[in-house]
Amino acid sequence: MIDNDTLNAIVAIADERDRQLKVEGWTNQQDDTYTQGELALAAASYILYATGKPGPSGALWPWIPKWFKPKNQRRDLVRAGALIVAELERVARRDAAREPQVLSGCAVRAAIQQEAMSPPTVPPNPDITLELQRRQFMAAIDYAIEVASTSGCGAGESFLKDWREGDVSEWPEFKGPVPW
Repeated sequence: MIDNDTLNAIVAIADERDRQLKVEGWTNQQDDTYTQGELALAAASYILYATGKPGPSGALWPWIPKWFKPKNQRRDLVRAGALIVAELERVARRDAAREPQVLSGCAVRAAIQQEAMSPPTVPPNPDITLELQRRQFMAAIDYAIEVASTSGCGAGESFLKDWREGDVSEWPEFKGPVPW
């Protein structure tokens, strides 16, 4: 299960990636032009700078120096994480263009059984009611169903729909309580 510190770090990275796209104006199409590891090198630059040790962090920077803007250790690590996400997205788009990848229903079931895809924990917040948390979780499941349906993963989509409704009795391999 993902703990709150891990969840907060993941959310910070996702927020930074979103900021890069929406505020800075970077695009997936632009990221797709970086085929020589530039996004990974930029991430490495921020990671090295975040260590606080003298070294080649700026020397690895693949773009003009004025775009390298280190702030503090946490902020730099979050930026590095978002740049790694951008690189992973770019690689996924490149690979999908070569050979479509479809996650099988069996893989979805196995991942859920092993809690690899278990729902993230929600940080305690007295202002958010249990009902609101349940609705947020259901929205996340609905999104997973949408992703499964658009990727041609019929068995995964079917399992997620059954799981959302709390009826996994037809899935004998599933060994675990439905979390709601």
